[in-house]
Amino acid sequence: MSLLSSIAHRYQFPLLRIDDRLIHGQVVLGWAEPLRVRHLRLVHDEIARDAGLKDAICASVPSNLDFAVQTVVDAIPIINDPSVSRNMMIVVESPKAALDLWEQGAGLKSINIGGLHSCKNRIRLLPYVFMTDLELEQIACLARSGLDVWCQDLPSTSPVAWEKLMDKLDRS
Repeated sequence: MSLLSSIAHRYQFPLLRIDDRLIHGQVVLGWAEPLRVRHLRLVHDEIARDAGLKDAICASVPSNLDFAVQTVVDAIPIINDPSVSRNMMIVVESPKAALDLWEQGAGLKSINIGGLHSCKNRIRLLPYVFMTDLELEQIACLARSGLDVWCQDLPSTSPVAWEKLMDKLDRS
């Protein structure tokens, strides 16, 4: 088995990534390429409704990826389509967006927290993950629902399981 195949076998699809930087090189080159993602979705209601911004983001993604910017409602049918979701990565901006997808019926299996950066009222969990108390509770809710939740900035770095991170912080 090649290195790329072994990396891709660690993850469950559809893979949801929380990254406040949205679509950028780390997502496209660091994740989509080594995991052999074919379908990449940015789920963001505001951007999906702004034609100019949506077009600009779409233009920045390589043409070999089936890429779209969608609202939560529009994304759910494609996320739940097994013929597409087996090679799909979904990017959302926040824990709330991930929870919205889950609560509205998206068939998610795993959540990668890959980049939530420092801002007001966020505490540092990892060098690349900062969260408010509300965001911590939103992720805890998803983890309690049976989703595999972990933090990892790139597939080449070690993942940090949500449970272990919470044990370290002495939270549930």
